[in-house]
Amino acid sequence: MTARNPLTSAPPYAVEIALKTLGANLRTARLRRRLTAQELGERIGVGRHTVADAERGKPSTAVAVCVGLLWALGLLEQLTDVAAPAADAVIRADADMLVALDRIADPGNLGTIIRTAEAAGSRAVILLGPSVDPWGPKVVRASAGSVFRVPVVEISAADLLVAADSAGLRILAADVSDGRPPWDVLRERRTGLLWVFGSESHGLSADLLDAADTRVTIPMAGAVESVNLAASVAVCLFSQARERMTD
Repeated sequence: MTARNPLTSAPPYAVEIALKTLGANLRTARLRRRLTAQELGERIGVGRHTVADAERGKPSTAVAVCVGLLWALGLLEQLTDVAAPAADAVIRADADMLVALDRIADPGNLGTIIRTAEAAGSRAVILLGPSVDPWGPKVVRASAGSVFRVPVVEISAADLLVAADSAGLRILAADVSDGRPPWDVLRERRTGLLWVFGSESHGLSADLLDAADTRVTIPMAGAVESVNLAASVAVCLFSQARERMTD
């Protein structure tokens, strides 16, 4: 592996993100792999005291170097056990809320949606078709750490429809027009809901729109035709979260 200077190769926000999301989790992950602080330090080229400082979340230059190296060497994902789960582990009958994104391309939107999904109580975020890398630095930064806690699953649209049907989930497809307000649809909810949203530029594919049980449209005032994708997701998910609180 080509050596890189962690202070120049790691994004400047890597330290902030890692210290917020790792902390004791770094120590737990290290112990689970039966690594001593010395052994982990040797893997990433720092001393054991630097590893210990990182595990305590101590903000120092040494920790910046340690976290920067973890980022630069691609070890953050390994150390925090964030491998993508199998689709059938999250698309289940007992999944009250799920959100799927069709060909999302904007990393800032994806990170914000993952953060919103955690806040609203979604079981997972599902990516369909060619999508932005969920572990890219802009996504991680926009998620504010939620990407380390919310399962992100990547599957095809066809597999999603099969899994949703098997689980008995109701599919709600977001559309810019010809749909019902989300709060109206939620009044008749009897099963888990799978919200499906299209890409920023192309919207949902025709196959997903046709397969949906219900199309949902957020009413707009004035001359506005639509809102940002992340804002649309927030409106729909928190509408369901509100209904859940009043059930």
